[in-house]
Order: sequence, then C-alpha cells, then structure tokens
Amino acid sequence: MRRTLHRTAAALLTAVVAIGGALALGVAPANAATFSYSGSLDDGITRVSGSCVAGTEASAFYDVQQFSVTAPGEYDLSTTQASRGGLELQLFEGAFDPQSASGCIGSAAGSPTALASFDAQLAAGTQYFLVTTGQTNQGAASFTNAVSGPGEIVPVAPTVAVSLAQGQSFNAARLPVRLAVTFSEPVTGFGLDDVRIVAGMGVPIDAEMRLTGSGASYELTILTLPSAFNGTHVVSVVAGAAVTARGAANLASTTNGGFAFAPTSPTAQVRAITAPVVELPATFEVVWSTWVQGFDLADIQVSGTAGPSQVTLSGEGDRFLVTVAAAERPGTITVGAANDGATSAGLTSLFVIPATLEYAPTAPSVTMTPAAVQPDPAAVAFDVTFSQSVTGVEADDFTVGGTAGATTVAVTGSGSAYVATVTGATQVGTVVLTIAEGAGTTSAGFGSLAATSTAGSVTAVPEVQPTPGSPSPSAPAPSAPTPSASAPAAGAAAGAAGALPQTGLDAPWLLLAAAMALLVAGIGARRLARR
Repeated sequence: MRRTLHRTAAALLTAVVAIGGALALGVAPANAATFSYSGSLDDGITRVSGSCVAGTEASAFYDVQQFSVTAPGEYDLSTTQASRGGLELQLFEGAFDPQSASGCIGSAAGSPTALASFDAQLAAGTQYFLVTTGQTNQGAASFTNAVSGPGEIVPVAPTVAVSLAQGQSFNAARLPVRLAVTFSEPVTGFGLDDVRIVAGMGVPIDAEMRLTGSGASYELTILTLPSAFNGTHVVSVVAGAAVTARGAANLASTTNGGFAFAPTSPTAQVRAITAPVVELPATFEVVWSTWVQGFDLADIQVSGTAGPSQVTLSGEGDRFLVTVAAAERPGTITVGAANDGATSAGLTSLFVIPATLEYAPTAPSVTMTPAAVQPDPAAVAFDVTFSQSVTGVEADDFTVGGTAGATTVAVTGSGSAYVATVTGATQVGTVVLTIAEGAGTTSAGFGSLAATSTAGSVTAVPEVQPTPGSPSPSAPAPSAPTPSASAPAAGAAAGAAGALPQTGLDAPWLLLAAAMALLVAGIGARRLARR
C-alpha cells in the first residue's frame, strides 16, 4: 500500500514537472487554436481617429477584422509586418468606431524590427474587432496577424447588398437593367452562378446577365429575361459566393435588389452610316428599343435598284451592323428587317423602320508625288494614290518623261496605294511620270482617270555599261603621239619640199630601220660582184 502511494505521488510529481516545463518553454496546450490572416494598409479609404497607445498619431490608415471565440480564456494577439514602418495592434470589444478609442481592451505598438503582441482575456460569443494601423500614414503597407488561444477563432463573414445601380430606375420598361452588388470588404470568387433572380410569387428565372467589377464593388447587368412577367423581380446573392483574403465566406445578401419590369414589344430603326456611297461596302446600323434575342441574318431584308448582295450581320443586344459588300450597278440600297425577327422578354418585335442610301460610284482619281524616302539617287519612287480601291495597275500603264532620260518603271502595291519606281536615267535631270486613263478598275467597273506627277529629280547617274568592242567609259582613251619638236607635222608643206614624211615612229626605230636597209643593200651588192 505504501509502495502504491509512492508510485502515485511520483506520477503526480512528474506530471506537474512536465506541465511546468511546458509552460516555462511557452508550449501551448494541445487544444489551442490559431487563426491568422494577412492584409494591407495602402488601400485604406477611411481612417481611425483616436488610439489605444499614447503618442500614436491619429488619422492613420487601418484594417479591421471582426471575430468571436468559442471558449473563454487568455488569447495571444500578434502582428508581423512585411514592409516599411511600425504597426499598432488594437483590440475593441462589442463595437468599433473609427472615430473613437472607446471600447479598446488591449493594444501594442511595434517597430520596423519588433512585432506588436499582447494577451487578452476573451469571452465566448462576444464580438471583437482587431484593428491593425500604422503609427503614421507612412506605416507598414502589409502585415500578417495571428490570434491563438484555447477556443476556435471564428471570423465574422462579410455581408453583401444588392441595389439598383446609379441612374437605374425601379420601373423598367426595357432591358438591360443594372444593379450594384456591394460586399462589406473585398472578396474573390464571386460569379454569375452566385446570383439568383425571382419573379412574382418566388418563381426563379434564368436570365442572361453580365458581371463586371472586383474587390468589394460589382455591377450586375440583366441583358435578357425569358418571359414578359409584368411585376417585381428580386435579385439576391447566395451565401458562400465569395471569400475574403482571411478565408471568410460571405453571408447571403440581406439587402436584395428589386425592380418592376413592365416590358413592351421591341421595335427597331435602321440607319445608314454613310450616304451616298461611292465605294462599297455600305454599312447600316440596326438600333432596337431594347435588348433582343433571336435576331440573325435571316431576318435582314435587302433590296434596291443597285442589285445589292454579299450581306453580313454583326453585333448583339440592341445594336447591330449590316454590311452590303457588292452591287451590280449604281442605284439604291435599302436595308430593313422582318417585323417579327426578334424577341425581348418573350415579346415579339412589332416593326422595323428601313433605311435607303444611294450607291453612286464614280471613276477614281489618281495623285502621284515623289515618295518622301527615295531608295536610290539614280532612281525616283512615286507614291501613286487612287481615291478608291482598284485592281489591274501595271507598269505598262505608266509613261516616263523628263530630262533624265529614264525609261523603266516597276510597280508594287494594291488597293488604293501603289509605288512606281523609275530607273534607267542616263543623266542628271528630272523625271515626270504619267498614268494612263483606265489604269485601275474599281469593283463597280469604273476605270481610273489619267494623271501626271509632279517632277522628281535624279541627282546621280549610274555608270553606263560599255558596248562590245568599245573602251571602258571609266578608262581614258589613248591619245595620239605628240609630234617630235624637230619633225614637221603630218601633211605639212615640208613633205612636199623633199623631206621624208612623218611615220609616227621614234628616232631610234628610224635609225635601226636605216641600218637594216643598208645591210640588205650591201649583201645584194656582194652577190652581184661575184657573178
């Protein structure tokens, strides 16, 4: 019995020592919970006036997180900063007023090198507000906070409100209808699948919608509705549609958007974008009184004396574009639409007012001027611009004139813009280019008018290639030998007086020739003497 008591006492002592050691080392109980989140002070809009810490400057940017705990006890609250400046951590109980320090039950100030941390006794189920603020407006831009203690830390979910957007009236006779969706703090993950529309006595409606925005503010646009229910429509956001940066999902919207929809049958008017038209395509705009569905190319009606064809349709909602790309001849083009070609909220369109324009094609004019940038000093490039798109422009359509003697034309380009480059100049001078009438042809079959360019100039002439058998133009021609000062000129009267004519040979060659002649004469004389 005594041994059993000793063993029990030893076990209790060991447990006490272990608990004391754990507490001494700062080890939290096994059931402790931690809640952490991050935020930023740079995007603060409102400011806190008043502080729990003496000496802290008022009107600094702040961030606030509302939470509760599931068990009473002592909780540790701390913040670490990820960037500049020092932070102050403040805890408010029950309520928080940015303009007052009332209700502050704990706080701590940090520095750029030290975190802010303090302990507080918290009660289960009470609402607490953990405020993070810079000690000045130059304080830390980002932070990470942590709350830990014996119970679970429950962040309060953000709320969301749906209301009519600015400028949208409650009584809507046409679509679209615009609504504002506002969360109590920035969220992510919000989408169209999180929106519900209910009409009348709670009948859900599947509508075509568009969502724009981010953070805490969004705009919801209802583009189409499936039926002409004449009454109030209620728009709401489901719970859990989005989450905050702290991981808290939103509550279902308690402020829901409503509007009374009293639709009327859609009507449309067609308007010609440009009239008259001298070059196709011709474009028309179809403007509906409301957003419509089911309007397509089969509903377009095109007629007129011009024989229009190649019609296309683009656009959506309440505005569409009709394009007529071809016609057989000059004349009228009329665009309309079937009266029952579209629907809105289940109502079929009543009528469409057509539009007519005059298709009056003309012969395109041409302008030709030397290009701003010339490729070669020995060539002239001309910008050739037609007033309409044409085809068939070739080098044979141009004639070259001017004093430079150029003859060759090369053409590049298409549509209404071409470049004609003239080469082959034989001397420095001007180059004038002329284009013949009918050089280019429009899609309507009209030939272009004739035109003459302003003069371009050639400032350098390329080398002229030598013809076969002639000396290179770059090498000097051989000059005639200069007559000897002691010899009379060829054809002079001295030849007639008995002097030998000038042969053009130098004196040494004359002496050698004379010696050879004497040698031959001497050999001949010897042969005669032997006979």
